[in-house]
Amino acid sequence: MATDKREECFKRASSIINKYRTVAGSRVIIFGFAVSILIACIIPTLTGIGLIGIVVLTTMLVGGNILSKEHQLTTGEVRRAIAVSCTAVLFGLLAFGDTIFTNSTIVKSILEKFWLIYLTIIGFYFGGRSAEKIAENIAAKKPTDNNTASKKRK
Repeated sequence: MATDKREECFKRASSIINKYRTVAGSRVIIFGFAVSILIACIIPTLTGIGLIGIVVLTTMLVGGNILSKEHQLTTGEVRRAIAVSCTAVLFGLLAFGDTIFTNSTIVKSILEKFWLIYLTIIGFYFGGRSAEKIAENIAAKKPTDNNTASKKRK
């Protein structure tokens, strides 16, 4: 009897989640962006810029997973979250770059060359997606083993 109630509760919760999936996922993502902007305004340093990336990455993963119909994270969701969080960090650096001062030469060189890092990440994002599409198209056009064996016999 307890398992019946548990299953019924799970079914009700699942139907509610499916009904409001778009609203919930969008709210999580918008909340993450709002929190990251607030963090950037309160802490306009490298720490604040790093927190922007972490908050946006986390909320994109959670919100993206809510919006998808799968329970597990897919590579597409992770790739999208990394690209969006790097974009948020880039815009954070553009917005607060004048107020950030550091004595570390390593950090300075990373900040100066962040656009190259960003281009690499975005290149892998679109390149990886294109490679997946090409592989899917090739797999869809590939004949089955039974058809190939019967053609060889003829």
